[in-house]
Amino acid sequence: MASTNSFLMLLHTLTVLILLFQSPTTSSLAMLLSIKHRTIYDYETVPYRVGLRLMIFPRNFPHQKVRKWSVTVNGNEISHQFENAYGEYEAIWLAYEPEIPIEIVAEGSVKVEDNSGVLQNLRTKTPNGIFLRHTELTNPNDDIRALARKVPAEGTLEMAHKLSKLISERVLYLAGKTNTATTAAEALQHGAGVCQDHAHLMISVARELNVPARYVVGYLYDPEQEDEYGNSHAWAELYIDTLGWVAFDPSNQVCPTDCYVRLTSGLDAKDAAPMRGLVVGTKAEAMDVKVTVDCITQ
Repeated sequence: MASTNSFLMLLHTLTVLILLFQSPTTSSLAMLLSIKHRTIYDYETVPYRVGLRLMIFPRNFPHQKVRKWSVTVNGNEISHQFENAYGEYEAIWLAYEPEIPIEIVAEGSVKVEDNSGVLQNLRTKTPNGIFLRHTELTNPNDDIRALARKVPAEGTLEMAHKLSKLISERVLYLAGKTNTATTAAEALQHGAGVCQDHAHLMISVARELNVPARYVVGYLYDPEQEDEYGNSHAWAELYIDTLGWVAFDPSNQVCPTDCYVRLTSGLDAKDAAPMRGLVVGTKAEAMDVKVTVDCITQ
């Protein structure tokens, strides 16, 4: 088994090196994916004020091209976005006594090429060192530090692959054992979790090894398996020496392929949440989310 894993790591390294010497648009593996992300917020009474931070605008880079995309709130299109400190796009929606329920729909089509997880020419505004900063969700404990000692300390592809495999072995993919507030340390203690937990744990260990790491939210085309919210998914990106940012999905033990659409990123799941809100003047809130991803062509 060890020799098989070493062979796969070597194969990925060779693939990456080949891709780096290709033109950014010469990849032969590509998918055009159709996406619909629908979220409904409902309240016990009409709120006095609702403010929403929306980070549901996928970016263009050499291996991901947005063909068309729209975001609406209660049927009205969001036409103004701004670039945040990470280089991601977001928008603010504010309303007084809005019509309820509030429905947010993001939909469109995105062409994605398989680049073995390497994010070539993805422009960022933030120094990489920012992504060494731990958060409440990624703070390491003694167990995480012990896990970090089991992988090479260098920021290499070998380290990242070994870490991804180790996380999938130590934290089995099992829904219902964790929630959105579960920390990386708690997920490791439980020994079970979902993609958010895998990503947080990989980020926590990487930062402990002085490797910049960030949390990524996106969409995954997989007609056979679905996350709690449909085809939404989360993974990690690590800054690898000589390569730059490379994506890793510990949940599926792959570097994201043409089945993955990158939506946004941040220090952790809270920082990279596609939607966050502030409500004034009401109490009970209910949320319903549905995400569908279909393949238009290959």
